[in-house]
Formats: sequence, structure tokens, C-alpha cells
Amino acid sequence: FVLNFIPNIGSFLAAVPAVLLALVQLGPVSALIVIAIYMAANTIMGNVVETKLMGKKLGLSLLAVFLSLVFWGWLFGSVGMLLSVPLTMAVKFAAMNNPQTRWFGILLSPAPEDESSQPENGKADPGHSSSKHEELDSELAQLRLQLDELRKSRDAEANSTTPDNKK
Repeated sequence: FVLNFIPNIGSFLAAVPAVLLALVQLGPVSALIVIAIYMAANTIMGNVVETKLMGKKLGLSLLAVFLSLVFWGWLFGSVGMLLSVPLTMAVKFAAMNNPQTRWFGILLSPAPEDESSQPENGKADPGHSSSKHEELDSELAQLRLQLDELRKSRDAEANSTTPDNKK
């Protein structure tokens, strides 16, 4: 359980006791079967499912999670591997709050989801996109009215300060 906190390799380290137990009690064939089962299950769960879910829930891209593991592991060793995701989240939050480094925070974030795409069940979410579009259209109409009013007041001001009126 504890070794699963180290992304990607912790699960393999956790398999060592089970493989040794199978080797001692049941023989080499059973140990190979245990290795195959552990490798398949942990590769799929640790490298694909957990990393993808962790990235979505925490707002990190899948690539950022992998690269953070390599970087923090290189910098701090096994402790850095254990703390790679929390450290990267701290860097991302700091970067997002500074206008000069916001680009780096965005780089660590996952790609924005396409709102025009439909959900997996094939049915569009009723009212979600259309209500958002209607809200934006309403805001745009209000902004156009304000712009027209500003233009009219500017034109009226320009007409009142013509050379004919300054006599």
C-alpha cells in the first residue's frame, strides 16, 4: 500500500514479497504467473488509469505527471518521487498566480475540453451549451448597446465643439 504512493515503480516494488512467497511455497512456475499478473495489473492501473485520473482531478496534464516524477526523482531521489505530484501542484499554483509565469501553469494544465463535443453516451447535455451561448449572446448585445451609446455621446460632444459654436 505504501509503495503505491510512488508513481509508476512503487507497484513493482510492492510485488517483490508476493513473488518471493510464491517462489518459496509454490515453485518457479507459480512465481512467474504472479509476476505476469502483477505486471499486467499494475502497469495498467499505475501507468494509465491512476495517472490519468490523478491528472484530471488535480488539473495536471498526463505528461506533466510523468515528467514531474522524473524531475523530482532526479532532484530529491526516492523522496522526490514520493512527493512529485504535490510538489508539482505547488509549482503550478505559484505559477498560475503570477502573471509573468502564468504560461508555465497553463503548460502544466491538461488541455481544455472541447465544448462542442458530445458526451460519451452520444446525447448532448440539454441546455448546457445553448444556455451558455444564450448568456454570451445577451452579454454581447448589451456591450453593443453600450458601445452605440458611447459613440452617440462622442459624436454629440464633437458636434458641440465645432468651430461654428466657438464664436
